[in-house]
Amino acid sequence: MPYMTPPTAVPGATLNAADWNTKVRDSIIAAAKPPACKVRRTTSQSIPTSTATAIAFSVEDWDTANMWSVAFPTRLIAPVAGFYSAKFSAAFDVNSTGIRQLWIRDNAGVIHGVHNSVGNTIWYVGSAISVDVNLAAAGYVECVALHTSGGSLLIHVDPLIIASLSLISLA
Repeated sequence: MPYMTPPTAVPGATLNAADWNTKVRDSIIAAAKPPACKVRRTTSQSIPTSTATAIAFSVEDWDTANMWSVAFPTRLIAPVAGFYSAKFSAAFDVNSTGIRQLWIRDNAGVIHGVHNSVGNTIWYVGSAISVDVNLAAAGYVECVALHTSGGSLLIHVDPLIIASLSLISLA
């Protein structure tokens, strides 16, 4: 719900119910409870080699503005235009071959944050990315994974490494 400029006070004028509800009450709610959502995966996701693949999320941790839907599991959709903080974390399974890339992109295909690394035989290769994005109403962000290991790799899920995405309005 967007912020609506309340009507200018005029001596002797009363505030009608429609103006109170849409311009005052709803603006207070929008300021106190900005659009925000966090989603995560509960299982690993297989990423084919050399194929940029959007991460599909399966569970909402919280969602104040219906920003995520199982119909579009890779996206967090902005309910109103504005600036948002987007945060993404994920890790590839252990494998020493090739490169790893994780990034956040918007609905226009603009990449807003990227992490590049090489494979590893001991540790999961992952990252946490945090960026601010300017989205139109109904614009969205999604997270993408790419690697060149020569076979499929998993975006790993365990209690310490959770693939997650959050989008919080900065307005």
